[in-house]
Amino acid sequence: MKKNIFKNMWLKIISVVVAVIVWITLANTYDGEVSVTLNNVSVQLTNINSVTDKGYSYEILNGGKISVNITGPKSKVSNIKSNDIVATADLNNLNMFSNSVDIDVSIVKDGEKVKDIIVTPNTSSVIMGIGNKEIKTFPLEFDSDSLKATDHVLTDFKLPFDSVTVSGKTDVISRVSAVKAVLPEGFDVKNTKKISENMTISAYDADGDVINDPSIILSRNTVKIEGNIQKVKTVPLTYGTTGSVQNGYVVNSITPSQKEVTIQGNDDVIDGITKIEIPENAINLTDVSSDKTFKIWLPDYVPEGVSIKSDNFVNIDVDVAKQN
Repeated sequence: MKKNIFKNMWLKIISVVVAVIVWITLANTYDGEVSVTLNNVSVQLTNINSVTDKGYSYEILNGGKISVNITGPKSKVSNIKSNDIVATADLNNLNMFSNSVDIDVSIVKDGEKVKDIIVTPNTSSVIMGIGNKEIKTFPLEFDSDSLKATDHVLTDFKLPFDSVTVSGKTDVISRVSAVKAVLPEGFDVKNTKKISENMTISAYDADGDVINDPSIILSRNTVKIEGNIQKVKTVPLTYGTTGSVQNGYVVNSITPSQKEVTIQGNDDVIDGITKIEIPENAINLTDVSSDKTFKIWLPDYVPEGVSIKSDNFVNIDVDVAKQN
């Protein structure tokens, strides 16, 4: 047994040496993919003036130094050092609500970008401290008053969201009185029954003027308004009576609580209405011998699809007295 182990010993030694040489050769010639983490990479802020020109001060609260992972061919990765990593945060892209800005990383070696190595920051954004800044949330209002000049209103609309957050310099935010989307003047309503429009949202001061300040940033800049456009019209109220008061009595006066009625509906229907007429049988004076008030529900006397925008009830006061 022992003799067999040492048989051809030199041949076995030579085989082991050759195997080691082959392994070393392959290890040195095969350029496999490796991943390495580099620490203490400084993040450089760019376009700082986009913050300072608006009157803000700033500081880095977190993310000023980061670690990055690089992955690529071993022969190239092994030559990359921390000072070859270029990490930047562009303050043009600063989110003024979260005070964060994304970090962009690349590898620059000998003045040229290295393209075949993947570099990923372990921290994705820089967190900034911004001075002289205020954030406030306002209810979103929609102003369609421009339709009034055309005797129209917007109905059945619902805002897809009900508030907007505004960021800006403290003194500017203190001037914000309302945040509104306004239907522009001159909107064509001739043949329009429905509206579906994206409208600009703006911040307004107490005088109703838009605040045009570069520091003002809105969490939402537009809103889609969908609704129906209807015409508003005021027409006279007419009425008649039927029957006669009791013998020996006379009607001194008949007085309605309103002489006109404001109605609303689609143009083609509203244009055809010239008055609201209460039929005679609604005011029956048969055998009446004292003052009487008839309470009339006006929606009963308008076409379907037309609504009453003034009082729905009208009181018809009948003054009855004994005949002299």
